[in-house]
Amino acid sequence: MLPKRKRITKKLFMEILKKGKIHKFPLFLFRYLPQNTPQYAFVVPKTVYKSAVDRNNLRRTGYNSINKNTLPNVSGIFFFNKEVKNTDKKIIKEQILNTLEKIK
Repeated sequence: MLPKRKRITKKLFMEILKKGKIHKFPLFLFRYLPQNTPQYAFVVPKTVYKSAVDRNNLRRTGYNSINKNTLPNVSGIFFFNKEVKNTDKKIIKEQILNTLEKIK
């Protein structure tokens, strides 16, 4: 899990949804805004996994992939697609880190 200072607040979440830039990838959609401190969130809708346990495992995979890496100064939200169901966790982590590298 990410420390609280690296997670997005509700207010910032809504601001990113309204004003954020969008990048589409096969496994997820990434919305972000440039900020002074990096903050991130991962969203897994019920259309991807019905079970809350599975949704939380996928969110944890996302948080763990960025936890110990240097992050660009943006606040972003990752919205996972249905394609992520049949994908290995290593590939998901690589895609997330590649996305953040492109934004730097």
